Amino acid sequence: MAAGSRGLVSRPDGSARFRANIEVAVGLAGSLGCTVLNALYGNRDPGISLPEQRELGIDNLALAAAAAERIGATVVVEALNSAESPHYPITSSHDAIDLIDYLTVVRGVPNVSFLADLDHLARMGEPVERLVELKADRFGHVQIADPAGRGRPGTGAVDWDAVLSRLAESGYRGHVGLEYRPVGSTVDSFDWLPRHLRATATVEELT
Repeated sequence: MAAGSRGLVSRPDGSARFRANIEVAVGLAGSLGCTVLNALYGNRDPGISLPEQRELGIDNLALAAAAAERIGATVVVEALNSAESPHYPITSSHDAIDLIDYLTVVRGVPNVSFLADLDHLARMGEPVERLVELKADRFGHVQIADPAGRGRPGTGAVDWDAVLSRLAESGYRGHVGLEYRPVGSTVDSFDWLPRHLRATATVEELT
């Protein structure tokens, strides 16, 4: 992404717009049977202090989660990588889970979870196979691409066979979103996924 504020949740200049659209987004999600809603946190705003921005983000996430709870949905918080999003405050699994824990423990929000985009996390140096092994119970959604230019899994150094095997063993039963740039047709690009995993991993294309 060359531009954009990376979400509205924590930004004073986008907060009113975010709140005004909560009911619309939740209503649409409910009509479609969508049960996972990504509330992207937003870039750092130098006009307010970091604690003030965090508190605004917490308030808005709590409002979104309360609305989502009515349709049985979960709100997820995503970590991005600092190379593509240098002003985004949440750039590690620790950052995201710390925020989620605050919402859960301090604010009593039951339906907020971690969107584990393994491409972003790998670019930040996190060992994604180990992360899946230790933290999969915190995942509300998973997205994958190879850190080598957000390419098709298998075009870089990540052992996706091992990662997806760990994910299946962890008990995670949500979707795995494919957010990579295919070479050739999208359908042909699915050949990277090992046949023996296709029966155990739920995969949806997000393009």
